[in-house]
Amino acid sequence: MRPNPRTRWLRSPRNAFAVALLTGLAAPVHAAAPFDTAILTNEQIPGQPAGTEFGWMGDFLGWTVLNDAGQLAWLASLTGAAVTSGNDRAIVAGAIGSLGAPAREGDVAPGTAPLPGGPGTYWDNILAPVIASTGSIVYHAGLVSVGASGGIFAGIAPDLSVADGNPAAGTTASYSFFSRPAISTTGEIAFAAELFGTGITTANDRGLWAGPASAPALVAREGDPAPGVGAGVIFADLLISVPFDRPHINAPGRVPFWGRISGPGVVAGVNDEGLWIGGGPGASLLVRLGDPAPGLPAGVVFSQLSWVPTLNDAGEVAFHGRVSGPGITPANDTGIWSGAPGSLMLVARTGDPVPGAPGDVFGSLDLAPLLNGAGDVAFLGTADPPAGFPSREGIWCGTPGSVTNAMLQGDPAPGAPAGMEFLGGLAGFVLAPTGQVAFYTTAFDPLTFVTASGVWATDPAGVLTPVLLGDETITVRPADDRTVANGFGGITLAEGSAGEDGWQHGFNASGDLAVAVVFTDGTAGVLVMHLGPPGAVSALPGAATESPFRLTAAPNPFRSTTELRFATHSPGTTDLRVFDATGRLVRNLSPASGRAGERAVTWNARNDAGRHVASGVYFVRLSGPEGSEWKRVSLVR
Repeated sequence: MRPNPRTRWLRSPRNAFAVALLTGLAAPVHAAAPFDTAILTNEQIPGQPAGTEFGWMGDFLGWTVLNDAGQLAWLASLTGAAVTSGNDRAIVAGAIGSLGAPAREGDVAPGTAPLPGGPGTYWDNILAPVIASTGSIVYHAGLVSVGASGGIFAGIAPDLSVADGNPAAGTTASYSFFSRPAISTTGEIAFAAELFGTGITTANDRGLWAGPASAPALVAREGDPAPGVGAGVIFADLLISVPFDRPHINAPGRVPFWGRISGPGVVAGVNDEGLWIGGGPGASLLVRLGDPAPGLPAGVVFSQLSWVPTLNDAGEVAFHGRVSGPGITPANDTGIWSGAPGSLMLVARTGDPVPGAPGDVFGSLDLAPLLNGAGDVAFLGTADPPAGFPSREGIWCGTPGSVTNAMLQGDPAPGAPAGMEFLGGLAGFVLAPTGQVAFYTTAFDPLTFVTASGVWATDPAGVLTPVLLGDETITVRPADDRTVANGFGGITLAEGSAGEDGWQHGFNASGDLAVAVVFTDGTAGVLVMHLGPPGAVSALPGAATESPFRLTAAPNPFRSTTELRFATHSPGTTDLRVFDATGRLVRNLSPASGRAGERAVTWNARNDAGRHVASGVYFVRLSGPEGSEWKRVSLVR
């Protein structure tokens, strides 16, 4: 659908916020997606003194994150009679119904006793957490009453990993300031830091570390030799902003990063930048300025590389870059590449036809593509018509050679009143392991200027559907209906991740999406929207029943095998099966008839054909004469 030419000036994303503020609002015409309420403002914070209540988010980057096991984490502000400015922020984490507060401003910070003057206490510089599939969280927090001003904490029961002033692993210096930390699906962490000490200059004062929280190791440091680019060549710059940025890290502990180099044979602007993958066995060069650009004609080389490469648990990468060479102009010099090191493929390029917008070409591509475990790449871009105006913002997703449009400015907005179309001005998007894309934006009627803000997502079949819109009235607790605020900030979701890169992520393998919502009465809450397939096991009858068998799985999450233990009260045959998140049978583990009592069955992460299954969430169903029971397990390789 082409935009209305009478309102072309409104199509610029920079005008979206102003239009949303200056125009009227419209009630949605659809019902919200199914959801569960995690917490509402003025409700008790579990594990805290009576009267300590949830206020709202405690960090401007404090999105609610959600892992594949259904556990949440976020930084909350607190209210209550005994709450002061010295204890009014806390990290809240756990599954719905079993939330807790593992860290609170003013509490003694674990692991700080050995520090000079320790133990220390958290102060109001606790930053928003990230959560792993294992349930471990990681966060940075400021400290007082101790000889360190801040540190990084990690774990299921978080403990101090590193603090400023500690010796910096792999160096003779000490840590100074930290970036925001990342955490892999398996619980390894990554962070950047500045250094201080004897011999530290601006040429060697920044590095990157990754590994187990108890012993992170140096990945790369300014001034150190740069692998794969010749003898005598060193890292001159590692562009990771401290304290706001965070690196990526995958399950094997690998970390992608951008670097500028100097030394013999290095020419500025020609071959002085590259992307490396470090951690684990050591760093290796992924791509460098001057290298041939995959998927483009001979002689076309990389001329600029994005500083935010990402990766998944399989070691595949995705990044943005610019090229130069024969036939390259400013209209076609930008692209996004993905794939395994050594076999990169072009995903999208400016000047190429735009899927979902016949006749248009890509005018721009965002610097930070997302990459999930299935190899799907999602990215922001603009679609430009032959005349070059108006440019339309959109989201695309897919694999090299098979990219489809998820959302396009000017297209009808599903669930909004008739005549409404997407305005643009996207406030972030996220990619699920299932390939689904979710985003927050505003729709408007170009004739009346009435607006409707909300969250939309693609379903498992790729069809765009409304999730939750402003002015929608929903039942958040029994007999408690509230109306979602319409306008900028009414709904927020964790953005900029695809689940295996170590960043904040809120759209899991079951198709569950965490959102923070403001209501028109001034209250707010955290909800988990259920957007999985209609046949998803998590939505099947009996998926959340009582526990007739006391079914357990250990370890969970697991890497290769997990032991399923249960007890029966009477002899007879039980039926034990494993399903994936779509409800498809993966493995029949049904044991033979047996006597009453405890039993154990091991699942080796293979299907009925004997093949290894992919990482992700699976559901174990145990049925017998006494009823049925479900158990969610997470496989992380």
